[in-house]
Amino acid sequence: MKDLSFRKHLIKAYLDDSEYEKFTRIAKCSKRSNSQLVRDMLEKAIFVEYPPAKYDDVLYELRKIGINLNQLAEKAHTFGFIDSNDYRKNTNRLWKALADFARIYVECGAQIEEEKERQKEEQNRI
Repeated sequence: MKDLSFRKHLIKAYLDDSEYEKFTRIAKCSKRSNSQLVRDMLEKAIFVEYPPAKYDDVLYELRKIGINLNQLAEKAHTFGFIDSNDYRKNTNRLWKALADFARIYVECGAQIEEEKERQKEEQNRI
């Protein structure tokens, strides 16, 4: 029998009936004990922060830009022309915010890919 003395931390979790049913079904179908299922989930699942905290900053900036562009559109409709400096300034802010959003997406994607690579390497060692 395996020496399990190195496993000394007990984790308790409260589940509702449907969660418990799903958990026990997965354990039974995969022929794992509850403990083994939790350990496997920790080892094999890829958990990422979602959405990253930086998303909120970018979304806030996009909302502000949207409000400014709406104000410019209202002004253009009322006066029959558009303030090109304000328009250019807002479009530059928009492109910067979109670039930030793309950078955050790539960073998160890279974290996921690094985790997948690490898991592949571990499986190849076994």
